[in-house]
Amino acid sequence: MTRPSAFEIAVLPGDGIGVEVTTAALEVVEALAAHVGGFRCVWRHYPGGAGAYRDTGVALSDETMKALEQSDAILFGDILSDLGAGLVGGMGMAPSGDVGDRHALFQPAHGSAPDIAGTGKANPTAMFLSAVMMLEWLAERHGLPACGEAAEVLRSAVERPFQQGRVTPFEFGGSSGTAEITRAVVDALRVNARER
Repeated sequence: MTRPSAFEIAVLPGDGIGVEVTTAALEVVEALAAHVGGFRCVWRHYPGGAGAYRDTGVALSDETMKALEQSDAILFGDILSDLGAGLVGGMGMAPSGDVGDRHALFQPAHGSAPDIAGTGKANPTAMFLSAVMMLEWLAERHGLPACGEAAEVLRSAVERPFQQGRVTPFEFGGSSGTAEITRAVVDALRVNARER
């Protein structure tokens, strides 16, 4: 069987800050794919969640469900992931993955946070780390080492600005929002690529 290099990723931005952190995650994964190579993601956006229910009366349509079933992965919580978020410092830092026999969905553990939606304050770190989990799963499921390598590069790029004290999210008393954290991670990706 030929190893795939392009993956169809279903994107469900969700509601509230979900749209903001999902957009940030797609930017980071695109930058990652450009630096690491060996794979690419084809993003397919689908409606789902409270916004879709408000507009259509259906949270997840049959069309969306069929598309999700045909996708390679879904990007990127439940009570266990919510509780676990406390162990790592907050909801904005906790990734989550729901993995079945054939399909997997990856998302941050935090909810839609309507109180900060649209303010640029959302911490996209949990979504970035959910993308790391997605890449690890794709690497294992399809036997594609490039995705596993990309996951490690992204994890390191997420850790670097926090370790260096370059970003401090609002929930930790700082002033780093979605755009600043995203920029710091993309910059770290460039540094990591040069060091490889």
